[in-house]
This record gives sequence, structure tokens and C-alpha cells, in this order.
Amino acid sequence: MTNSNSLDMLQHATSGQLSPYGRPVNILPDGRMTPKEAAKYLGFEVGTLANWRMRANGPDYVKAGSRVFYFQQALDAWVSGDCEQPKPSAMA
Repeated sequence: MTNSNSLDMLQHATSGQLSPYGRPVNILPDGRMTPKEAAKYLGFEVGTLANWRMRANGPDYVKAGSRVFYFQQALDAWVSGDCEQPKPSAMA
């Protein structure tokens, strides 16, 4: 069963935006993307993003309860190298 708030957010998603690689993606009005859309946006598999999250690697993301979102601005910064990556030693 789905949450009505989740349905409302998805119904208001903006369709037809293109990733830097020319892929169509759905981006919510505030710039959020689901991991599936973020993977399309970056050109990676959803599992790759999940592995990066588990290893504290990859682009920044936010969690809302059990849901994960990526912001377009954070993905663009990660692609351009304008963000800091955590050091492996910080993962104790």
C-alpha cells in the first residue's frame, strides 16, 4: 500500500528533463530524484548507487525515513568534482 503523500509528490514530478548525458529523467520540483532517477541521470545502475551509499562514497544523498533521495545540484557537483568525498579512514 502506498502513502498518499508519496503519490502526490510523484504525480507532481517534472517529466522530460534531460540529464547531462541526454537521458530523460523525472525530477521533483524541489530538485529531488529517487535513486532510480539519479542512476539514470548519472548513467549508473541503481545497485551502484546503493553500494556507494553503503561505503559512504559517491554523490551526497538524503534520507527521509527509509526513503533515499538525491538532489540534482548535488549530483551535478559530484560529476564536476566540486564536492568533498569522505576519507575511508573516517568510516570506523
